[in-house]
Amino acid sequence: MKKLATLFITLSLVACAATRHASIQSQLKKGDKMTYHQSTFSAMKLDLEGEVDEVTNSLTMDFLFEVKDVAKNNLQHIECTNLAISVHEESEMDGTLVDFDSKNRGDLAANDMDVWTYGNLVNAKTQMYFNNIGQLQKIDYDKGLLSKIIEGIEAEDEMEKRLQVESVKEFFNEKNTRQNLKMITGFYPEKLPKVGKSWTNITKSSDMLSLIYENTYTLIERNKQKAVIQVKATIYTDPNSKGKDYGIMSMKYDLSGTMSGMIELDELTGWAITSNYKENLRGDVVFSSDFIEDDLDGKVDLEYISSFNRE
Repeated sequence: MKKLATLFITLSLVACAATRHASIQSQLKKGDKMTYHQSTFSAMKLDLEGEVDEVTNSLTMDFLFEVKDVAKNNLQHIECTNLAISVHEESEMDGTLVDFDSKNRGDLAANDMDVWTYGNLVNAKTQMYFNNIGQLQKIDYDKGLLSKIIEGIEAEDEMEKRLQVESVKEFFNEKNTRQNLKMITGFYPEKLPKVGKSWTNITKSSDMLSLIYENTYTLIERNKQKAVIQVKATIYTDPNSKGKDYGIMSMKYDLSGTMSGMIELDELTGWAITSNYKENLRGDVVFSSDFIEDDLDGKVDLEYISSFNRE
C-alpha cells in the first residue's frame, strides 16, 4: 500500500532601459510558426511513516505553434502540435518506472504501455484561441485521441489503471495547459509598466494537485523590442480542495511553497523567447483506504525545474 501511495503522488506531479509604457499587441499573422522546447525535472522525497522513497522525473517535449487564422476581432487561432516526447522516471525504492523517448523507441526499458500512452501523444494537436495580448480564450482538445489512449490502457489491477488514466488526462487538462502557457504568453497586462514596476495575477494548477499560484511579475529591462521579466509566486493548496479520491485509495494534502523565474519576452509577438522557473513545495499528505485500518501520514518535499526555449 505504501508503494502505491508513492506512485500515486508521483503521478500527481506528472501529472512566469526605457521608462515609457509599452503596449503589447501581437503581430502574429496567419501561417506564422513558433517551435518550443520544454525541459522539466522534478524530484520528490516522500516519508511515509518512516519509509522513505525518492522519485525523480525528467520530461522533455517539443511543440509547434502554428497560426491557422486571425479573425477580424484579432482572435488568433493557433494549433499546437506535440512533435516529440521523452520521459524518464526513477524510484530509489523500485528502480526505473518509465523510460520512453519518441525519437528512439528502441531505448524503452519499461512495459509496452509507455509506448502506447506517450507514443499516441506524439503528433497530437490542440486547437487554441488567443486574444491579441496572448490571453488564452478557448481550448479544443482531441477528445477522440484521449478516449483512444484510455481504452487501450492495460493494467494489473483497477487501482493501477485508474492511476494511469488520471496521468494521461493531465495532458488534456485545461488548468495545466493554462498554467504552462502563463510562462510563455498572456501573463502581462496590455500596457507594460515602467522598468522596475510590478503587476500580479493568480493561476490554478490541475485537479491532481489543486494549487493556487499568487504571481508577481517585475519588469527588469527593455531593449530592442525585448523585455526581461522576473516572476515570483507564493503557492498554497486551494482551500476548496477536497483531495483526490481513486476509489480504493484517497489522498488529502496541505502543501505550500514558492516559485521564481525569469522570462525574456518578444514584444512583437507577445510570446517568450526563453522562460525558466523553479518551484519548491513541502507539506503533509494523508492516504486512506478501505484496505488499511489506519490512515498513512506522510511528509513530502517537491522540487520542480522547468524551461521553455523558442527555437
